[in-house]
This record gives sequence, structure tokens and C-alpha cells, in this order.
Amino acid sequence: MTQWFSLHHFPLATLRKYTLEKLGKHCELIKAAATRFGTNTLVGERLLKLKGALQATCTDEDYVDKKYVDKVNSEEQTGTGRIVRSNKGGTAGKLCLDNSTHGFWARITGHVQATLPMLKMLRRFDSSAPTLGKLYSSWWELGQHFKTTSSDFQTHALEKHDERWAYSYAEIAGAAYVLDPEFHGHEQHKNQEVMKGSSQCRGSMSMCKRTFGPAAGAAGGAPAASGGPPQAKKIWRFKAHFRPLFNHFERHVAPTNQWFPKLQ
Repeated sequence: MTQWFSLHHFPLATLRKYTLEKLGKHCELIKAAATRFGTNTLVGERLLKLKGALQATCTDEDYVDKKYVDKVNSEEQTGTGRIVRSNKGGTAGKLCLDNSTHGFWARITGHVQATLPMLKMLRRFDSSAPTLGKLYSSWWELGQHFKTTSSDFQTHALEKHDERWAYSYAEIAGAAYVLDPEFHGHEQHKNQEVMKGSSQCRGSMSMCKRTFGPAAGAAGGAPAASGGPPQAKKIWRFKAHFRPLFNHFERHVAPTNQWFPKLQ
């Protein structure tokens, strides 16, 4: 459907007319791309947004008079390269008007409802922004979404969610969740898993504080012992005693890689 309306002049012009009429602004279809992360979800989300305009296009009098039917794909050489046009006008029209219980739009709705929250969550953590404090809440919200979705693969999604959470959870995620100002109203003190993680991380920090003291020199042949500045000695001792803990976190909590060098 996306290829049909995007690559043919009259269907595209009619769609744009109804899009402006119904949405009050221009909004284009999104084409699937193999290198675009979450491409099927993005395409489906845009189709749902333009559903009214698409159906109005397929029932437009001038559009119906064209009597579009499926034909063999055509190729066209342009200044930017070769374009393959999908001439599935008949199929596109049938899909566009398929409002049955298990029809085209129902399948798209189920797919988008199940995958869009995952896409948003992964995009949040695939950035340079500090997101460790959002990790626990995001996983919990995703699990709640799976419980309320009506998708056919709800059970399978919940099982995978629980397995992945059991594998990836680390105490530092719970501690960051407690410290994040955005979630101070979430009554974290009632969550045993969160409070346990927070307590363990505070214990690790206390151990670091006792070790990371003002005493001069460093054991074990530290580079700072060669007469370097006091701050260098402190940083070396911090790395020596606290690095193994963060090495463990880095294997399970990806955002740790981003802020640990800054903490150093």
C-alpha cells in the first residue's frame, strides 16, 4: 500500500488532499527501509495515522473512476537511479477498505500496539543522554503494556520480557531509580527489589569511600606512587577498588558505559 500511493502521481495527490483536509497539516507515508531500526513499526504507525485519509482516497469518485487493478511492476530510469514501481492498485484498494475483525487494519493495530512501546524504550536508551535512572521504570511499564495488549503474541512477549529482565537487571538500576527525581512519587520504599538494589549499591559506595580516602600513596605499585599529584593517587585508588564492580554492571546494563568515564 505504501509503495502504491508513494510512487503514483494521482493516488499520491489525492491522498495529500485528504490528509490536509482531515489532519489540518501535511503528513507523508513512511517507506520501509532495511537499515532503519523498527521500520515495520514506524510504517504501521503512520498508516494508522493516515487511515482516514487513505480510506477517503480509495472511495473518492475520481479515484474509483480510474478502476485501478494489479499489473506487473514497472521500472523507470531517473536522474537519481532506477525506480521500481509497484503497480498493485487493486490490492492496495482492497487492503485499505478491509475493516474486518482479522483484516488488514486489525493486524496493523495489533502489531503497532505490541511493538511501539518496545521501540520507544530502545530508542530512549540508544542515546548519549543519562538514562540509567529510567531503566527500571521503563522495563516495568513495558511489562504492564504487554499485560494489557490484545495482541495474539501477548503470552510469548510476556515470557520474553520476564526472561530478559531476569538476565539484565542489576542492583545499580534499582539504586538509580530511587535517586531519579522523576520517580520520587512512586513509593519505591514499598518495592523490595528496588530497595535491596539501592541498599547494596550504598554499601558498595561506602566501601569505596573508606578506601578512597585522603591517605597518600597507593598499594600494589600504583603509578601515583611515583610522586604524582594527590588527585592522581585518588583516581588510581578509585579505579583499583571500584572498577571490578562496574565491570560487572557494564556487562548487564549498557548505559553504564556512557557515564562511568565521566564519573572517573
